[in-house]
Amino acid sequence: MTNAALVGADADSANWISHGRTYSEQRYSPLDAVNRDTVGDLGLTWFADMDTARGQEATPLVIDGKL
Repeated sequence: MTNAALVGADADSANWISHGRTYSEQRYSPLDAVNRDTVGDLGLTWFADMDTARGQEATPLVIDGKL
């Protein structure tokens, strides 16, 4: 990861390379595949049962199309 990639992340809608997606941590996704017409089609695809009572929290990152 380069400084230029982090600073220019707002122009890169295909990747989510940091916690808040952009250098300024806006947490806004410019993707438009999910909208008012398609949100009803969403469903659970997979899950992992974690062996912990407190749960898990993380921010998924996407870099070069890889989650």
